[in-house]
Order: sequence, then structure tokens, then C-alpha cells
Amino acid sequence: MKALIFNSGRGTRMGAFTRRHPKALAVIGDETIFARQLRQLGDAGITDVVVTTGPFADQLEATARQPQFDGLDVTFVPNPHYATTNYITSFWIARALLNDDVLLLHGDIVFTERYLRNMLADPRPDLVAVGGAADSGKDFKARIEGGVVREISVTLTGQNVHALQPMYKLSRRAIGVWLESVGRFVAQGLVDVYAEDALNDVADAAGINALPYAGELVAEVDDPADQASVTAALGALEPLRRG
Repeated sequence: MKALIFNSGRGTRMGAFTRRHPKALAVIGDETIFARQLRQLGDAGITDVVVTTGPFADQLEATARQPQFDGLDVTFVPNPHYATTNYITSFWIARALLNDDVLLLHGDIVFTERYLRNMLADPRPDLVAVGGAADSGKDFKARIEGGVVREISVTLTGQNVHALQPMYKLSRRAIGVWLESVGRFVAQGLVDVYAEDALNDVADAAGINALPYAGELVAEVDDPADQASVTAALGALEPLRRG
């Protein structure tokens, strides 16, 4: 299994920080989000990591060169159009490297070790992190029927709609189905949308199941308020999880 981490966005909601750094280098607890993800992946036995980049890629590369990550093979894939496209473009640019089962993560997502282990150990090959009933906030939401994700959007409302965090375990088959749809979007010039818009067109064929994260922290860090709340939540959770 490989990991794919999308780190090509500008992260403007982080304010002054992302005028000089990629959002993934924001500190949560005692480490950056990116370093935390690399550590967790290595601990879980995932050593082949693909990272898409936009601004300040050199800072991410410097993090991956730190001695504690010597056991990882990290490949960086720049998106030269990061300022004018969404990560659907980064996904397409990285496609040649995604010839395996893939753990797909956004670069600003923070998760507990236990949830990662649960996802990897689950016998179902295609999963995404799903929470409780969705609110009207800024994050992704999923419409779930029969335990399977039928649609993902930031604007979904109504019955069977749950919070969703962009942390996926995908078989080579499912990643191929998604990428075929991504390719059709890119060919049509639809490069300023979420990759999930392409997934929605093939949701039934992809067959991605919901894996609840109740009792575990799985959250994106979009702004300084998220950074503070996620840091506090981890401080409460992780001393109980380690060991």
C-alpha cells in the first residue's frame, strides 16, 4: 500500500502563516501536521509516500529528509498550476504513481493512531472516514445509504447526510475507477472543482464504505481556530491511546 498526501493548496484561511509556509507545517501539539502524518504512516508500515505540492515545496521536502523518516520513500509531485486549480489536478498529475492500494489523505488532516490502525485492519478494501450527522459547516459531507457513500459535497443537506473527512483507504480497483472519472473532468477543463465531484459520477462503481470515527479524532485544520481546537482535543485523547 502507498500513501497519497495532497499538499498542493495555498491554505489561505490560515492567514499570515501560509504566506511563508505550507499549511501542513502548522504545529499540532509538539510536531507539524506533515511530520505527524509521516510518523504515523511509518509506524503503520506504509513506507511508500507520494506528496503533491504547491507553494513552499522545499519546506516539505526538508521535513521528509529528517533522520527519523529515513525508512520512508517519499516522492514529491509538484502541481505547477496550484494557484488556479483545485487538487483534482494534483490527483491527475500523480496518477502514474498510484499503481497500488492507496491511503489517500489531505495534507491538513489530523487523526489518531487508533483510527488509522482500525482503517488499515478493516477487511473492507474501500473506506472513508465518516462522522455523525453533518452540520452546515465548511467541511465535506457524505450521503450514505446502506453503509456506502453515494455522494460527497460541502453543501449536502437532508437525510442520511454525515460529516466526512478526506481520509480514504482505497483498493487499486477503486482508485482506478476514481481516476478514470478525474481524467474525464480534466479533459473537459473542469480543474477548479474537488476531486470528489469526479468521484460522485462513479460512486456506485467505486463502492466506498463509511468507517465511523466516533470516539476518535479525525479533523482538518483549515484555520487558526481549528489548529487550537485540534491541539486541545489531541492533548485529551492521545495520552489514553499510546502504549
